[in-house]
Amino acid sequence: MSGRDMPLDILYEIFGHLRPYDILRLSRTTKPLRHILMRRSAIWVWKDARLNVEGLPDCPPDLTEPQYARLAFDPVCYLCGAPNVHTVLWACRLRSCQRCINSERFLDSVIANERIWIIVASQYRSYYSEPLLPHAKVKGGKHHRRGVVSIDEFTTLCEILRALRSDRVVLDEYIQGRKELTAVITSHASLCEEWLLDASTDRCGQLRDLKARRKEAILIKLREMGWGDELDKNSQYALIPLRMHASVKKPQELTDRIWNNIKRPLVGILEELKEKRLAVERVATLKRRRFLVIALLENYVLRRPVTEVIPGPADVCDMAEFKTIIEDTSLDVEVCPRSFKRAMDMLPQLVADWRTAKDAELVRIIDQDTSPFKSQRNDSSANDYSQLGLANTIFQCKVCQEPISYPRILVHSCVHVLRNSLYPYDDPHSKLWRDLNDEPWNFGGDRVGIDLRGKRAASLVVRSCGLDPDTTTATEMDDLDARFECLGCYDDLCGRLIMGWRVAVHHSMTRHVLDSDPPAWTLVNEIDTATVKRNEEISRDPLELICCALCRHRAYRPQIVSHLMNRHVRPQFISPSGRTISGPPDPFVD
Repeated sequence: MSGRDMPLDILYEIFGHLRPYDILRLSRTTKPLRHILMRRSAIWVWKDARLNVEGLPDCPPDLTEPQYARLAFDPVCYLCGAPNVHTVLWACRLRSCQRCINSERFLDSVIANERIWIIVASQYRSYYSEPLLPHAKVKGGKHHRRGVVSIDEFTTLCEILRALRSDRVVLDEYIQGRKELTAVITSHASLCEEWLLDASTDRCGQLRDLKARRKEAILIKLREMGWGDELDKNSQYALIPLRMHASVKKPQELTDRIWNNIKRPLVGILEELKEKRLAVERVATLKRRRFLVIALLENYVLRRPVTEVIPGPADVCDMAEFKTIIEDTSLDVEVCPRSFKRAMDMLPQLVADWRTAKDAELVRIIDQDTSPFKSQRNDSSANDYSQLGLANTIFQCKVCQEPISYPRILVHSCVHVLRNSLYPYDDPHSKLWRDLNDEPWNFGGDRVGIDLRGKRAASLVVRSCGLDPDTTTATEMDDLDARFECLGCYDDLCGRLIMGWRVAVHHSMTRHVLDSDPPAWTLVNEIDTATVKRNEEISRDPLELICCALCRHRAYRPQIVSHLMNRHVRPQFISPSGRTISGPPDPFVD
């Protein structure tokens, strides 16, 4: 049975359960339905439909029911036909998109009232403050609203006023009518704006509830698929990509069909989150293990001689025996100090191997940086490890430019200081070093070089003893314990400048660095040497830093005695055999 053949009482019964916008769209489907719904006798159908909308004000006298339904519910611009227009200018009785509002189709209400007042100025003086056109409020800026009137209504009103301007009685009646109509339209527009605001708020609440129900249903589905553990382990912040996905926050009930269409991208998000979470957990686990190695290394250092060269945390954690335990052990396995017992037992040999490798690297640096000097004599010293101990072998830290002798160059802080800015954040080496706040010794090979000025200065000091700089070691010079006078710094007022050989080398490199000729040195005789040594002991700097051999605490000379009395008056530990020993306890002993 078609709509044309269906009895009107059945149609009207159906129409009574619809809303105004449904009736409006039905009237546009076919000519027979339009003929039924647009006849004057069908007005009660529109009224019943309007009563189905909670809170909607009654139809105003200046509009028909279909016009009112269109104004309230049809989201189309009256002027250009643009869809999805939700700006209703109730006082102007139309909907308009923002482009049309900003065009010449609307006039500012203040300007409109001024022009209307000018037209009737010869008859009245008080209508400027009493608008004859209802105006609608629209956005005039980010925090501003302005009144507008339809330019068509304004033009029509101006023509009528000009035509009636000559007849005072008729003009009075018309203006009074306009006042009353404007008041009615403005009052009704205010009611409609309040209704639309309440309806929008209610609709927002409904949409919010729909979104919440849909999200909860999606989470239930994901848990049924086995992703509950991932949902629980990730924070709300980490789950933002899932919660903010377009298919999750859509205000629509979740059906099986919809779920089958959207589950694949949501599972992909959880897979990516799981991968990131496991990566974070791995980093945290490796960090704990590395800190455990640092603690064991600190304990090991306390048991070794103060002058022993021991690599830093980055070098130790990069050793295969430690690295295997740190990185290759399953994250589910708890790593404790006992896990590193075998590696710690091997540490003396590992340190020796590390020392051998670094010594070879230093020899390569010597051979590379001193090649011009080797060309002037035989090349027999190439790859000769004895070069490291020579008195004239002075290395230079390229970070702080400090001249440093061997083996102190192996423990100089700048040579393994962390350089965050040089490495990508995701670089695995960079992550390891950030945890340790340390880098392997001279990583990249750009931090250590030979100080050629120091080599020349040391050679001059050694020659002043009558020794050969190419064979004399720093230990031999230390054992000689001689004193040297700088002939270039003699002063009649201050006297002679005498110092030890290491200070002499530093003096040449700093005080005479700009001299065209190197300073001349002479060996001081035994009597003057003894006098100088006594004066050195008397004038020793009280702010000299001293390292405690028991705990490696550094303090100034006046403070070190107090430290020893307070911290190490009874530095005793009991060994498993019952023997009293000095130093820290073994971390592997229960």
